[in-house]
Amino acid sequence: MDERKPEKRIETSRVWEFLNDQTIRIPEIIVYTEEDFNGIEFRTNCDVVFVGDRLNEKIKSIVVVCGIWEFYKYAEFSRGNLANYTIPILLKPGYYNNWDSNETEFSIKDISSFKCIIP
Repeated sequence: MDERKPEKRIETSRVWEFLNDQTIRIPEIIVYTEEDFNGIEFRTNCDVVFVGDRLNEKIKSIVVVCGIWEFYKYAEFSRGNLANYTIPILLKPGYYNNWDSNETEFSIKDISSFKCIIP
């Protein structure tokens, strides 16, 4: 008694449809220790609880490739003395070179942690 189960195959058109789905996004960000996107480069698509001693308070330029990212002055996504500030520091895809935010007294070099809030 040879009872073989029929093979399950995905139609080629369905695979192609899946691969071409423009709604699938992988967040990505690149931070640099120097202005004009130079120096030590750190590229990730994950939330970063602490940027580490090599990058802490040394980030001077950022490229947001995909996603909306939120930035924090302290490790573990803490705003510290900015905790009462209701507008978060958010960046969408683009190039960001040595910015300061007068509204929050928060500058790019103050970043210690960040996370993607919308892929």
